[in-house]
Amino acid sequence: MSKKNKKSTRRNLHTFDIEREKAEAEKRQKEQEKKTLALASKGIEKPTKKSKKLRLRKGVRVRGVVVKDAATRKKAMKLVAQEKAMKLMEVEGEVEGADSGEALKATKKKKSGTKGSLKIKRPPPAPKPKAEAMQE
Repeated sequence: MSKKNKKSTRRNLHTFDIEREKAEAEKRQKEQEKKTLALASKGIEKPTKKSKKLRLRKGVRVRGVVVKDAATRKKAMKLVAQEKAMKLMEVEGEVEGADSGEALKATKKKKSGTKGSLKIKRPPPAPKPKAEAMQE
């Protein structure tokens, strides 16, 4: 009979496992109490969300500026930030004027008649010569 399969070894392993589980449960309970006390003392706060920045790689053209180094990247980021601020101001203006409903109508786009298929442009019919048009 191997050493690991002896009844005494199994019994000792079982008691050790039970003791370890009790210790882990106590440790978890203490940590939970600490968390609840910390939340009660400072109140519930949302974790700060890190905003994603626009990533501009070298050689990319943004708003007429080619990104070559840190200075041009900074210039391009500034232009993008200005444009974003302008869009926010436009959106705020539309929300204020939305009471009449005209602003909402102006913002809606007209849907095209094609549902994902390509629209084939046909050439216009050839104009008739003037002499034939007068006879008819």
